[in-house]
Amino acid sequence: MTHARPETVIRLENAGKVYVMGQQQVAALDGIDAAFEKGSFWAIMGSSGSGKSTLMNIIGCLDRLTSGRYLFQGTDISAYDDDALSDIRLRHLGFIFQSFNLIPQLTVQRNVELPLYYLGWEKKRALPVHGILPPWWGLRPG
Repeated sequence: MTHARPETVIRLENAGKVYVMGQQQVAALDGIDAAFEKGSFWAIMGSSGSGKSTLMNIIGCLDRLTSGRYLFQGTDISAYDDDALSDIRLRHLGFIFQSFNLIPQLTVQRNVELPLYYLGWEKKRALPVHGILPPWWGLRPG
């Protein structure tokens, strides 16, 4: 019986991130090598100031490396511009932020539909997403 190798979705090679603060340089990441396979779950843990948030921002295409390589589905995206990184976030990545980052002027349903709008979904196609929300939330289309 043959076992298929897991597909590596994200690979960091010698990844580094340096922040310049006045005359001082702070290495938040220094030579990180990591591979994340499709369907895997990871926990990123460490003490305060160890680079966890920086690493998550890099992985989530919210920030860029200052050295090393970031391979997403086999393509080096280290030099991608903001628009290209935004497209990767829109189509391939999902985050649950600690503070949720919901738009307070919108209902929960509209907050769920917003990324679908940017994907080009029509409202009539986006509305059924409401059906995936638990009924005990008491939400109605609106």
